[in-house]
Amino acid sequence: PETNLDDGTEIRFVWGPVFKENECPDTESSYEYIKSLRPQIIVANMGLWWLHFQTKGRNQKGCVAETWMNYEHWLNNTLVLAEEAGASHLLFKTTNFICDDKYTNRYARANHFYRKSDEATIKECFDSIRDSASVTTSNE
Repeated sequence: PETNLDDGTEIRFVWGPVFKENECPDTESSYEYIKSLRPQIIVANMGLWWLHFQTKGRNQKGCVAETWMNYEHWLNNTLVLAEEAGASHLLFKTTNFICDDKYTNRYARANHFYRKSDEATIKECFDSIRDSASVTTSNE
């Protein structure tokens, strides 16, 4: 989606890497698209929402978690992206909670278990991605 401010500033939210539920992220395509926009400012965040309600309403492939698991690699790639795109500013932000009371049905139930840090739920999430995701070491 695009938003244009009164001063002509254009804001775009890029759901990326180009992401479709239950598919592996296409980081390269996302980065090429972002570079083509020639942004002045990039605001980047990446968090556990990649695993949002894993096994309790969503069942992501392990590759979806790899970006989070390889966080330092992602930080470096995001810096390189900003440099190659010609951005004058790169801002990193944290993720934030969505209003819990707006969830319904399976997501409301999943939110209940995740918010109380239910050990069985966390283990089920971990086990569902453990064997299919890989971690990149800092030497790679």
